[in-house]
Amino acid sequence: MKTESKPKKIAAWAVVLLLIFGSWGGNLWYYRSMQLAEPLFLNNYNTLIAEDGKSIELIYLENKNGPNKVTGVQIDELPQLSFTLSNWNSGTYQNEMKAIAGFNAQGSEQPIKTPVTIKEATVFYTEGPPRKVPIGEIQVLPASNANIVDFYSSSASSDRTGANFGTLLKPAILERIDFTYSDQLKPFLHLYLSDKPIESLKYPISLRKGEGLIISYKWEIPDHSPLAYVNYQPQCRLEFRLRDGRSVTQFFTINSNLNLTDEQMKRLVRSGGGSK
Repeated sequence: MKTESKPKKIAAWAVVLLLIFGSWGGNLWYYRSMQLAEPLFLNNYNTLIAEDGKSIELIYLENKNGPNKVTGVQIDELPQLSFTLSNWNSGTYQNEMKAIAGFNAQGSEQPIKTPVTIKEATVFYTEGPPRKVPIGEIQVLPASNANIVDFYSSSASSDRTGANFGTLLKPAILERIDFTYSDQLKPFLHLYLSDKPIESLKYPISLRKGEGLIISYKWEIPDHSPLAYVNYQPQCRLEFRLRDGRSVTQFFTINSNLNLTDEQMKRLVRSGGGSK
């Protein structure tokens, strides 16, 4: 029975070691290529009313195992806001995080008296100094007491559907329903009044005091679309006319229910952190 020569055994072991170290090196290279240089804030587009119960929500990604984490967020235009940070969703290499701050009116004093437009946030990190980071565009409007509908309940689902339930506080004529950012979102966001698409409604619609109002929505943004990486929080806009002829516009936020998949997080990192 023949035995392998010593040179052949050495060559065989060399091949095995090369495969092991090559595989290890390849895995290390891939792991490093899937790491963000720093936490990445997604673009946010939101119009909201500064009143109790309303909040600003920022979404960002940070490496699961990296040393540099976000420790705090501040908006210079609204220094009274205090953000809390929470882990919203977990991927293979990154966590999808949320920074949320709610408005809290002190007695009769309103949080703001004039509209505020926010395009940057000051972000604090575990490593290095704080710096200003672009966050898209958030428009904050002063609260209004001219409510026609008491929206007492809402629901939202992970399949990006939801609904708002309300009751008419007084008789009114509904003249129009639309939503902000409709020029970008109209093909992807569908609104329904009592299960009827708003595009099919025949205005004006006469509503009685105490009558129920259900406005539901459905998002249909393809996973690969650039819009799938943007945190849209549009406002549904309801335009009413009262019996005395006055016009009143009421708003409520349409939840985007943004929840990135693991593949979307990887795609975002591979693209260099851009949302396009």
